[in-house]
Amino acid sequence: MKRFIALGTGLLTLACGQNKETPTQMQVRMQQEADAAKTAMAAEAKDYERWTAMGQADSIANMFTEDGRQMQPNGPALVGRDAIRESHGKMYATYDAKISLNTETVVANGPLAVERGTYQLQLNPKQGAPKGTPAVMETGKYLTHWELVNGSWKIVSDIWNSDQPPAGPVAASAKKR
Repeated sequence: MKRFIALGTGLLTLACGQNKETPTQMQVRMQQEADAAKTAMAAEAKDYERWTAMGQADSIANMFTEDGRQMQPNGPALVGRDAIRESHGKMYATYDAKISLNTETVVANGPLAVERGTYQLQLNPKQGAPKGTPAVMETGKYLTHWELVNGSWKIVSDIWNSDQPPAGPVAASAKKR
């Protein structure tokens, strides 16, 4: 009988919200989750760098959730693994690519995390690339929304932009101001 009273009291306490975590407990938990997520994302970054250098569009696409988004600058969002795979495949057909990722911060809460960082990208035209295809050297920053799916971190949304000013008419009008 005492067990049932204790169980009932415990359930009543939970139902009434008496066992909510304190702000300090929440801060500690979220920091622990962020530290664990940052470690996992560092490994994912190394994979991304390696797969980029090897031109493995399939492996890059599989880092994303099935309906993941890669929001490229100056173009429409790539929605879903197939679109991401196709875009990366086209790039790797034209360029030998090298990317370096540097995570600055990770904030996590349960199965969700947001990573902010910087990148350095180098694209060199492959032999057989269309004549006049330029080499690209770029630095920039990114923001990535991750979700823990079946024990693995997957990218839900990824957006980045360059530190270099835009080229063309936008850059010319900005100089006039």
